[in-house]
Amino acid sequence: MEKGLITFFDVPFAGFYQIKKNSDPLHVNGNLSEILDRVIEWAKKRDLVDTLPWDPAAHKYRQQYFLKSAMKHSVTGDYLLVFLKKTSDDSGNFKGFKAQSKFGDAKGDTVKVGKKVGGAPAIFGEPMYYWYSPECNKLASINFPHSVSDTKNMCEYLKKCIELRVNLPNKVIHERSQYNAKAGRDVLIKNIYFKTPDGKKSLKLYLDFVELRVDIKKVNYKELAARITHIITRDVIKSKDIGSEKHPLLSMFDKFLNEKSKGMNNKHVQVETEVSLTPSELKKLIEIHEAEYDPVHGWVNIGFKVEGSDSAKFFNSYMQRESIYIDPQKKIDDHYFEPQTVLEVINENRSDLLSSFLNNDDSVMSGTGTHE
Repeated sequence: MEKGLITFFDVPFAGFYQIKKNSDPLHVNGNLSEILDRVIEWAKKRDLVDTLPWDPAAHKYRQQYFLKSAMKHSVTGDYLLVFLKKTSDDSGNFKGFKAQSKFGDAKGDTVKVGKKVGGAPAIFGEPMYYWYSPECNKLASINFPHSVSDTKNMCEYLKKCIELRVNLPNKVIHERSQYNAKAGRDVLIKNIYFKTPDGKKSLKLYLDFVELRVDIKKVNYKELAARITHIITRDVIKSKDIGSEKHPLLSMFDKFLNEKSKGMNNKHVQVETEVSLTPSELKKLIEIHEAEYDPVHGWVNIGFKVEGSDSAKFFNSYMQRESIYIDPQKKIDDHYFEPQTVLEVINENRSDLLSSFLNNDDSVMSGTGTHE
């Protein structure tokens, strides 16, 4: 089975906003579902190469993205979009090196796939999968071993489609020709803005995705405790005698498990302990962390490992990540999954995947927004 790692994003801005001085943008109309509907409807009428919303000749150094396919679930209203991130150069050639080429060889060790496959033009790239749930207003990237994610530029792609390609009744376009010295010719300049329904005020399109982290104090203690296999404590010491110089965080954890860590001479100490926690014990441990954690001591922390994973997660930055698994045989030409295939698996596990958002409105947002 092929594992798809899910990263969730909140959608704080999506639609058309009135800009007010010294205050936050005021939402007037529109949402992400409407934006996706418009973009999908626009892309349906085009070949893949024509789903690039900007002119590649005018933006030679801009990364190119295409919308390969999309699906909207008839019951949940969820969306699954498959994008293509181009990896070939501007000539359409995909270049690489022979696997058995020798170090330092300069000739005869490169390979190139032309811009035509079987006589037909081709675009070489990697798929990107995005899932949007209108019910809880959460976007998610799904990263398989064969795919990539680029949420910032996916957001920009959607904006450019709305601004440059999709016809909207409230869109106003002013065009003028201006000579460009670098291009050596006149270029067309478009000024695009949007109007309120009454046509009296200008609006700006905002679209923003913010990566989500879950407040560790508000997790489902029962569910998380059942998954934790190891507790990890990090401390900084000043003496070879760890027992007498421990930071209170590590000392309190020793009291919690009734264990001692001895004989280590490191100044930065990490202790990993196999555990079987009850929900109440996990809650107590989180309370200890909350009382003792000091961001100034960046190393000093408490973390954990869950069953089936060797990576450590720490309470101060617990990231909500879920996974789905799909049979790789379901890939089209061993390259990508169709939206229906991914959405069917998501729907089978939807309640669990969205449990933190459907049952808890207090998830903490963290990260950098992407709206302009």
